[in-house]
Amino acid sequence: TETGLYADAYPMCFARWGHPDDPEERKLSVIDIGVFADSVYYQNETDIATMLKYEFGETALADVKLKYQFPSPTQVGRWSVFEVGNTLVFSIRGTATLADVLVDADMFATVQVMQFFDKLVPIFNLYPKEVIQQLLKLVFFQNFLGPQPVWEPIIAAAHKIKRENPHKQMIVTGHSLGGVLAAIVGASLHIPTVAFSPPGQYFSDMRMGITEESIQRNVAVVMPDYDHVPRIDKQPGMVQRIRCALEDDPTRVVGCHLVGHALCQFHHACGDHRGRYWGNTCKDGMFQFFPKNGIADLEPAEWQPPVDNPRHKELEAEEVSAAEVNDAFELHE
Repeated sequence: TETGLYADAYPMCFARWGHPDDPEERKLSVIDIGVFADSVYYQNETDIATMLKYEFGETALADVKLKYQFPSPTQVGRWSVFEVGNTLVFSIRGTATLADVLVDADMFATVQVMQFFDKLVPIFNLYPKEVIQQLLKLVFFQNFLGPQPVWEPIIAAAHKIKRENPHKQMIVTGHSLGGVLAAIVGASLHIPTVAFSPPGQYFSDMRMGITEESIQRNVAVVMPDYDHVPRIDKQPGMVQRIRCALEDDPTRVVGCHLVGHALCQFHHACGDHRGRYWGNTCKDGMFQFFPKNGIADLEPAEWQPPVDNPRHKELEAEEVSAAEVNDAFELHE
């Protein structure tokens, strides 16, 4: 505004996450956390390092580094851990492989069908929440996909990292499938969590092994307009609704789900306390897609984050050995 005061900024614009002893400039904004949620879509350390450099290289977070990374790029819920001084960000990837799609269907197809029929017969109002939860727990095809729920090894990894770094503040984040896995991890281990466009957990919390209260206390959700994914099930915790500037675009069903659009909208509404210029990436709160060849063919000065990697490929799932899990914890040590 003309007075220099904030107007029409989302409440989440003013939120900060990080170690309580850190100065304000070292704490993370929703834009900073969204960068970490986006970065795990990249498959190798070089691309991740490039993104971090151009996001944080000229800021108070220039010392950010990739501390751990799960080695297999095709693993469902692949995660990375970023170290920013006294803060660790545990970031979980969303849907990027065929195996991820199968897990999405396993976790939420049933409740989505129930939501469709609820428009005809209000079953969610006729039956108590506990009855719906039991039905969802019965119709759960995880046994066909693996011996344990996909979130259990991720919780175990996050717990191990938290235990090995008792003096660091941990934050969990993720986008889409990664967002709901982040919510499960955060609610299970009582860690502050920012989830971008995750499916809801209201009717599914019982089979996820979490409670509605643990979600309310630990999880904040970003929900763009016209994004169908976070409207699957219901969101039981804090929700920050944001505009998607693609309301008149036929691609909005897909486009509004991209984390890049959410970050551009936050940048447009909140500004950036780190002073980063995203004019080549965001225009009027809308994300501008990368050229087909991606970041490798762009000069540093021409590259303006944040981005949602348009080069995600459907990769075939593969077995992950215990040795690969151990390798993840040895990265950069």
